[in-house]
Amino acid sequence: MRKSRTYLLTMFLAGGLVAVGVGLCLWPRWSFRRVVLNPVPPSVQAIRADAAHGVAMNKYVFRFRIDPADMPAILASRPFKEVASVEYRDGILHYGCDPIGGTSFWLYDTYDGKHAPSWFQFGKGDKFRAYVVEKQELDDYFVDLLLYREDIGEAYFIEYDLGGSTAFHIRVLWDLFRVFTGFG
Repeated sequence: MRKSRTYLLTMFLAGGLVAVGVGLCLWPRWSFRRVVLNPVPPSVQAIRADAAHGVAMNKYVFRFRIDPADMPAILASRPFKEVASVEYRDGILHYGCDPIGGTSFWLYDTYDGKHAPSWFQFGKGDKFRAYVVEKQELDDYFVDLLLYREDIGEAYFIEYDLGGSTAFHIRVLWDLFRVFTGFG
């Protein structure tokens, strides 16, 4: 009896670890589908994702490979407007008409030894085409930013909610629930 209980507990724990591992591997694609575009365009590969949620800020950051033929699907998903410049330095993302005018926000805290994920390699001088959607609702400020380098077929998609909206928190919890349960 004791052996069978130990065996069942071991199998349950092993199954749980496998489920969590599979969920974490699938989380970027599921999140892409939920945040960026559903269905995911056929050429989209190598999706990397990061999310951060706080009282006053929420964000998703994706990096992925995509063929030029599939970019119009993402661009048509929102009322994007092309912007002339985009720059990332010391954790701050700046976009707009030039380095002086435009909009900036903290994308990653880079103080006290913190840094962006290793896959976030937004280099100085990279020639991205940048598209943005900005929306203000009460105290919340929403930004969707799409950055694309056609020469290497690489894109970043950033969803940034400065204000910590309840809707965003509910969506994050729903995404986590779906990842770990396989629901949806």
